[in-house]
Amino acid sequence: MRFTALVGLAVLVSACTKQDAPPAADTTAMAAPASLASMAGMWNVNVMREGSDSVATTYVLNTMDTAAWTFTFPNRQPIPIRITGMSGDTVLSEAGPFESSVRPGVQTSNTIRTWLEGGKLVGWVRARYDVSGPDTVIVFRTEGTRQ
Repeated sequence: MRFTALVGLAVLVSACTKQDAPPAADTTAMAAPASLASMAGMWNVNVMREGSDSVATTYVLNTMDTAAWTFTFPNRQPIPIRITGMSGDTVLSEAGPFESSVRPGVQTSNTIRTWLEGGKLVGWVRARYDVSGPDTVIVFRTEGTRQ
């Protein structure tokens, strides 16, 4: 008899328990995934030191081949860019080591983030210079317009 009463009580409690509603769907806008095809082209890029509008250097970015990007400083050979991943609308990449155009004679390696914004190709470059002492790392922002 006790067993029957206990089972009856369990059924009554579970029937009276309010079911939790499933969590609401996240409807916040997410950045559209990056598309290498939408970035394909030749871009004239200005490079400015973080916090400045003064152009430190320029280059032409070639993204025509989505598997093999390059950039070329004036009067220099193309430098290959390795695409390392994608995050939302941003292409993650690396370049170097190569001779810096900002610090001639100094080798640099870059970590790069690039995305489309308002028809421009914009981004950030973290340049690590092969020097000792201060200023071994400088952050630049980039802004490119399609040729």
